[in-house]
Amino acid sequence: MMRNIDILRVMPVEDLAEFLVRLDIKSTANILAGNLVWESPSKKHFEYKDDAIDDCVKWLNKEIGE
Repeated sequence: MMRNIDILRVMPVEDLAEFLVRLDIKSTANILAGNLVWESPSKKHFEYKDDAIDDCVKWLNKEIGE
């Protein structure tokens, strides 16, 4: 039997990034204006979700201590 955490450990980085990127709703004015902002775990913000996912993949693959 596999636990959910075990599934996450073997998940491809590209799939995991989909779960980690989030819509940044701190700026209600931006959302009301139709300007969605996506945030990567690197704390960078992007207009497009795909760009945030690409950044997240780079962040996940980065060596600690770089």
